[in-house]
Amino acid sequence: MIAGFALAVVASALFALLDGLRKHLVQILSPVTTAALMNGGQAVLLLGASAALGDVWPRDLRFYAAVMICAAANLATTIMYLRALKLSPLSLTVPYLAFTPSLLLLTAWLVLGESPTVIGALGVALVTLGAYLLPGMKSWRAPIAALAREPGSRLMLLVAAMWALTSAIDKWGVRHASPALYGGLVYAGSSAATMGFTVLRHQDELTRARQRALVPVLLAGLVAALALFLQYASYASLPVSYTVAIKRAGMLGSVLIGWRFFGEKDLGSRLGAASIMVAGVLAIVLGG
Repeated sequence: MIAGFALAVVASALFALLDGLRKHLVQILSPVTTAALMNGGQAVLLLGASAALGDVWPRDLRFYAAVMICAAANLATTIMYLRALKLSPLSLTVPYLAFTPSLLLLTAWLVLGESPTVIGALGVALVTLGAYLLPGMKSWRAPIAALAREPGSRLMLLVAAMWALTSAIDKWGVRHASPALYGGLVYAGSSAATMGFTVLRHQDELTRARQRALVPVLLAGLVAALALFLQYASYASLPVSYTVAIKRAGMLGSVLIGWRFFGEKDLGSRLGAASIMVAGVLAIVLGG
């Protein structure tokens, strides 16, 4: 459990860094091009690691069905996620991802038969509450009200719901193959369509990426691949709802990045929500 927790914490920090890199990239490139380059980079790195480790490919056809389902869902959610970041502030988009771990309590039970302890489930709920309150809105109703006026908020809520299902399927997948092989295949599938579209329709963006965003693109691909590998590796010793709750606790880092680099306000009012999230993570550790 301790090893899984440590892996999830490091993955959470890397995903927070990735949020800032994504926000930067979608100010230079379109969401589709950003998704194509990032997912393609992840696939190359993960499949390369898998080959170096000598992974054996599963023979179970259900494994490849899971890969195809998650690849298609990942393609859709990546584009929606990046589009949401482009349309609306981090503070009115990232909070909706808070609902993924709580929804996973249901989907992980349905797909995997996982049932966390009562204290662990309470920890997941606390992380969800803290993550929802974290952006420091003047009213807890602010994100709900934002659904009516912010298209990015609506997109991110849909992303959260889809991730609750695909995260459970992902854990099933890494039970049948290494994290590098499974993740590499998923991201190879999800990057194929976007890369083909970008090559055919957005040559100008590829040129812009080489000229203005080469280092951020390469860094984002590396960080994303490492974060995903560590997240999948943590599944070996943690319930998937615990891993994703810890991942969501990293939203504090996302908000700090939004405040420091993108001019988003009200940092001080977020400390209370951060304390709730910390309490939730401690409950997950104690309840494990």
